[in-house]
Amino acid sequence: MAEDKKFLPMSDPRNRHFRVVFNYTPGTTPQQGPVILQTDQADNLPAFDFSGSAIRLLPDAPATRLFDVGQCIYCGATKYDPLSDAPLSEEHVVPEALGARLILGRASCKDCQERITIFEGNILGSLLRPARRQLNMRGKKRRRGVEEYPIYVFEESTSTSGEYVKMSLADHPSIMMLPVMEPPGLYHNPPKSTSNIVSAFCMVLNDYSKALSKGFRSFSPCVLDTVYFCQFLAKICHGLAVAAYGLDGFVPLLTEYIRADFRTELWTDRHRFIGGDPRKLASTRDVLHIAEPILSVFPDRSDKRSYLLMRLRLFASYGAPLYDVVVGYFTPEQIAKVQVLDTTLLYTPDKTLAPSPLDGATARPLPSGPTDPSSRGDAAPTGL
Repeated sequence: MAEDKKFLPMSDPRNRHFRVVFNYTPGTTPQQGPVILQTDQADNLPAFDFSGSAIRLLPDAPATRLFDVGQCIYCGATKYDPLSDAPLSEEHVVPEALGARLILGRASCKDCQERITIFEGNILGSLLRPARRQLNMRGKKRRRGVEEYPIYVFEESTSTSGEYVKMSLADHPSIMMLPVMEPPGLYHNPPKSTSNIVSAFCMVLNDYSKALSKGFRSFSPCVLDTVYFCQFLAKICHGLAVAAYGLDGFVPLLTEYIRADFRTELWTDRHRFIGGDPRKLASTRDVLHIAEPILSVFPDRSDKRSYLLMRLRLFASYGAPLYDVVVGYFTPEQIAKVQVLDTTLLYTPDKTLAPSPLDGATARPLPSGPTDPSSRGDAAPTGL
């Protein structure tokens, strides 16, 4: 994975942008599948078993409106716009452009929508746009006319200079690129000067022959903005936590970060609450996306909070990486209410998710919240 033009070490959080560069020699035939994290022996990879309390977003499922929140889940506003009486808008917990249709009613204000659009537009409209189209996922806004998709073509395989070339979707070498992360810094207290992004998951979604036939031997289909991607994960996992426990069911930690504008600033401590599982894991079958709330505690540390961690796997059936996002914590009063929501799903000390990458902490499935977990498998591709 090539680093940004500052050529800082990958472990340096100031290194915000990454691109994956593909080099091919004449006569080489590229293969479909993950090219950074090889999963050609997927049947032998360890599986990650989500519990029955996991939120499963299934392909081709109808839209499901969970409940009306009554205030913005990011800032607490009770009106869509303070200058009008318009009601709050609905909020897709996972973006509709990712094929998800799990909805919170009256849950987002105009100001927060505009702030979220900055990083969602980058991730959905740039990083994942070719992959979404190849997988038949598309949001409400439809572009008219012939769509073109850029790739950056290098002059030579060892060169750092080149130019952008636009190609049709049929010719474009589309990949699904997602960062692979180590666990959130909260779990192992690394210095703030260290990033936890260790590599990239890249899955080739179509044939590269058209790009190679044009003489492109060294090219990069997309660029990853690590700051925007962390905001993207934070927004999704915060929404999932609200869907599971309600806005008053936990103390949120990431709303300020979700609302922040990082077009000119960089929050170097972003990896304290946002990370993942760096292992190569087998695909989670028959689900589009899946998430599970986890209770994390540190019995041997002075920090006695009961943290709410959301374990998220986007594109689960494609073997994409697992992400762990600490969205908040429970007060003693809140955790007591959580424990009586469903007595059949009460966690016990021996029900630990194993093997867990969260050293020094226990990670246990949490009971479901205000909605029946059986009704929460609700996402569907929107089609072309």
